[in-house]
Amino acid sequence: MKVITGTDTGFVRSAVDQLIEELGIMAARKDIEADIDYKFTQVGTRKILAIRFNKIYPAFKEYARRTQYEGDILDKKSYMQQFEQCDYMFNKSFVVKFDDKPHRCICIDTDKADIAGVDLESFENR
Repeated sequence: MKVITGTDTGFVRSAVDQLIEELGIMAARKDIEADIDYKFTQVGTRKILAIRFNKIYPAFKEYARRTQYEGDILDKKSYMQQFEQCDYMFNKSFVVKFDDKPHRCICIDTDKADIAGVDLESFENR
């Protein structure tokens, strides 16, 4: 199954799934920084991963070029459109405070990401 779908779950991985996991690798490598580029927060009862996508998208493109990333790389507008289709996306333009300054973020519901098989552990292991 993994040969066909790229995962053990049997699901085809979208460009957004790939992006989120690569951002996790960037976080683990300190290419993007916790509490500056992304952070975990609570919204009601939900644990959310907030990512300052507009800020880190250029760093992702550079990382992809430098590492010869083989996944799909979309333009920012296409990613924004695909975020709407993701079951685990809490909000694609949600205001979250970083150091008391508000920033628009893509926000991922961590429980739904886990159900979808999207690994967020790299963001937490910093």
